[in-house]
Amino acid sequence: MKNLKKLLAMVLVVVLAFGLMATVSAANVSDYSDADDVTYTEAVDLFTALGFLQGMGDNTFDPQGLVTREQAAKIITYMLIGSVKADALTTMVTSFSDVAVDRWSAPYIEYCAALGIINGNGDGTFNPAGNVTGAQFAKMLLCAIGYGVNDEYTGANWAMKTIADATSLGILSLDLDFSAAAAREEVSQYGFNAYTKCNTVVYNSTTHAYQQATNIDGVSAKGSLATQQNVNNTTSTYTANGTTYYRWTKGGVELTSGYTKEKVIGTSTMGLPLSMLTDSSSAFYIATLDTTVAYYYNGTVLGQYADGAAGVTLAVGAAYYNTTVNKVMTAAVANTINSAADTDVLAAGVIVKLVNTDSDAKAETVQVIKKAVAKLSGDPIVSNNMVTISAIPGLASVSAVKVPGYDTLKDKDVVLWYKNTTTGTYYIDKATTVTGTVNNYVSSTSATLEGTTYKYTGLVTGATLTGLQTTVQDAAGLADTTLYLDDGGYICYAAQATVSNPAAAYAFVTDVTTAGFTTTAKIILSDGTKSIVTLDATSALYGSATATPNVFYKFAVSSSGNYVLTAVALDAGGAVAVGAEAAATATALQNTYAGVAAAGDVKTITKGNAYFLTDTVAGNTTNIQANSSTRFVYYYSATATYAYTGIANVPTFVSNEALENVYALYINGKAVFVYANNVTAVPAAFTPSTTSGDWVYIMSANKTVNYVSATLTTYTYQAFVNGTVGTVTVESSKDAATFNGLTGLYQVTGYDANGYVTIATASGGATTPVTVTVAALAGDTLTISGGVVADGTNTRVLNSSAKIWFVDKTAAATTGVIVYEITGAQATALDSTGAVVDYVQSATDTSITAVYIYDTNA
Repeated sequence: MKNLKKLLAMVLVVVLAFGLMATVSAANVSDYSDADDVTYTEAVDLFTALGFLQGMGDNTFDPQGLVTREQAAKIITYMLIGSVKADALTTMVTSFSDVAVDRWSAPYIEYCAALGIINGNGDGTFNPAGNVTGAQFAKMLLCAIGYGVNDEYTGANWAMKTIADATSLGILSLDLDFSAAAAREEVSQYGFNAYTKCNTVVYNSTTHAYQQATNIDGVSAKGSLATQQNVNNTTSTYTANGTTYYRWTKGGVELTSGYTKEKVIGTSTMGLPLSMLTDSSSAFYIATLDTTVAYYYNGTVLGQYADGAAGVTLAVGAAYYNTTVNKVMTAAVANTINSAADTDVLAAGVIVKLVNTDSDAKAETVQVIKKAVAKLSGDPIVSNNMVTISAIPGLASVSAVKVPGYDTLKDKDVVLWYKNTTTGTYYIDKATTVTGTVNNYVSSTSATLEGTTYKYTGLVTGATLTGLQTTVQDAAGLADTTLYLDDGGYICYAAQATVSNPAAAYAFVTDVTTAGFTTTAKIILSDGTKSIVTLDATSALYGSATATPNVFYKFAVSSSGNYVLTAVALDAGGAVAVGAEAAATATALQNTYAGVAAAGDVKTITKGNAYFLTDTVAGNTTNIQANSSTRFVYYYSATATYAYTGIANVPTFVSNEALENVYALYINGKAVFVYANNVTAVPAAFTPSTTSGDWVYIMSANKTVNYVSATLTTYTYQAFVNGTVGTVTVESSKDAATFNGLTGLYQVTGYDANGYVTIATASGGATTPVTVTVAALAGDTLTISGGVVADGTNTRVLNSSAKIWFVDKTAAATTGVIVYEITGAQATALDSTGAVVDYVQSATDTSITAVYIYDTNA
């Protein structure tokens, strides 16, 4: 009787045209904009290609979106009869009171109900918009392939029996809560498992058991739904770099991307010997090699030879695996295997993959990919579907299918590439980039950019590597330097996009002294800092007993803290070829100018005048210009050196002809660093501040040590003072009682005549606040409204003159910090997540006089 009811219901499911909800169909998973969020890519890929699944209408797949019961019925229907037939279904009846005949899902629900795949809730309803659970969908899949005829998935324990059977058949393959609502990609995986791995069955009433369904001849097994629909993964296979890939096809037409059953056990890009990767006692162990191993180099399987192997024909540069020393090598001499002369392929940046191809845990394949580095000198040229990229050797008039991704490349891209010598395919990837200021470098080893140290690649050698290192070292101290990284994160190329402060890379050297094995130099930096520094052994002037003073040098700081000076060399015409810091053209000139003290020789630096330097002896204005970025440093005395940025800010003064000299380093006719020594009169603008009550936030515990004289040493801290980025300086003898090398908020209440801090009250550092109270507001959100500051927990009254400062430590490339003064309106509902919010309480009442917001981890 039950089968008769099913038959009658099926008669009512008529094949007619039926319009579906608006959706977007994708060819495969990569077409979805959120493809990177999909975990079960093969399942989603195949079901998308077959039309079983569709996108969400906005070109997304939404892998974690939940599936409704009616959507599940549609998927099951598609799996059984295909998308074309399923889309043509309609129905004239409905089996459930909550499913209207004209509901979009009614045909699918009726189709599944007619086959006994769904039974509803037992009360005449189906709850079509309710979420389907993993167990419910597994039951639908089991019934779809022939199980459930004996009502074994009904009753109080239906879920337990369903989960047990679905797990044993490999349908429920994920370690999830099957009683929870199932996500779209989980449903995809369960459906994929049932569709491709499970044979359809029929119930044998004689044996009371399920058996594999057969074709009409009673002999041939029907197999899985995929097999019955001519969908398989065996007719389209290919091998790349020793790994065998397959694509799903239907009727010989490829549907999906390539997938592999082989497993990459681990990957190394460190240039380590294979022995370290395959020795279980090594700290870098990945996997043990099997007894038989295939070695691949850039896609070609390698011959395996012992040292001195006879009768072997190899061209110079050809790769092979040396079984004696367990290395992939390239031949140095034609037709000879000689490990002493041949070179090891493995170097930093070379990709080594150990691959398992069977059921054990050992590696049967070693894949080695060594890429080359190139900078494109033009856009790829495409003609008649043939591609030419002149910067890559051999890539001229190559079929476009052999250069995947060529259309994403453009002029000046830095790329990593290799050619699969077996297939002739060029694989080209853009190098990863990091941009910022090169803080220091170690010759031939590494460079540090924005606090992170990167080593040099092994993909380039010889003069190319030397040139790379020189470029990085020339960029030391300059902002907007871009380092290009290979697959292992090693520096393979370097360039500067812009030069925002070239003067920061130079030091003005006033004296050099060598005592024993140590060479020290007195230097002035473009921010006016005076220091006595130790020179690195690789530095210019190292080992000099004395040196001509008053010279500009390029500088960088090594990892040991020593300074590396590079001379700014001049030719007979006073010019030197452009360095990495010159931004404009390759014909730009870098020059230095030095004033000469002579009787009647007077030089005037004029504020606001582009041609800033006037020489009365010469009788004209020098051909040197300044601009808003020019750094001016005036040396007044052993205790006072002053620095200004920009011609609009530097004070005008007239030199003393007997003592004063002016030195200028300039690029393209514009001065970048101007130094004047022995200035005899301090301009009024330089009068040190002695204002007490300044609010100072010390941004970093790092301080610059200034040897002002034989008896005076000062420390300069980067700080913001009353909301303005700057520095504060303290005598070393008073540091312990003021800042003591600690970050935080201070009130400075005393300065000496030189502007050095003498009294600083800490908010949470070396001393205890005396005249102020500083506390932290709890919570993450600061709200300021109507003279009140609150965080949801605490509320305080703002003083009528209160200031609110926000410190953004990550925004500025040159200063490392930007400070904003915030109005109450701007601070309303200000999100201070991850920051510290300090308020300063008045000494006479409980009102807040200042609020500081800063990130202590930045």
